Amino acid sequence: MNFRHIRTWLLVASLAANGFLAGMLLAPHPQKPFGPPPPDGLLNHMTSVLSEQDARILRQVAKEQGLTGQPPDDFENFHRRANEMMRQENFDAAAFAQLVDEFAVKREKAGDLIGRMLVHALPQMSLEGRRAIADLRPPEPPKPRQ
Repeated sequence: MNFRHIRTWLLVASLAANGFLAGMLLAPHPQKPFGPPPPDGLLNHMTSVLSEQDARILRQVAKEQGLTGQPPDDFENFHRRANEMMRQENFDAAAFAQLVDEFAVKREKAGDLIGRMLVHALPQMSLEGRRAIADLRPPEPPKPRQ
C-alpha cells in the first residue's frame, strides 16, 4: 500500500473542508424570522391551496372566531426591544424575561386561534380541502430587507 497517494488525498480533502468552513463563516447569512407566521398570513397561505368554496368556509370561520381582527405579531418590535435590553450596561434579566413571556403569550394565543378555527372549519370542508391543508408546507420566510 502506498501512503503517498493517501496523504495526497487527505491533503486535498482537508483543503476542501477548510475552504467550505471558511466560506460558511465568511458568507453573509440572511436573517431568518423566528416562529410561525402571523395568523392572517397563515390563513392566506391555507386559502391559497383551497377551492373557492373551502376557502370561503375557512375565511368565514376565521372571522367568526376573531382571527381576522387580531393585530399582527410585532416581531420586529420584540427583536428591537430585546436587542436594546441585551446591549445595556446593566442588564435587567427580570425585564428581559418579562418581554420574552409577553411575546410567548401572544404566539400561544395566535396558535390557539388557528387551532380553534380549524376545529370549526374542517368538518364543513370537502375531503379535498382537508387533504390540501394536511399536505400544506409552512410558508417560506420573508426575504430579508436590503
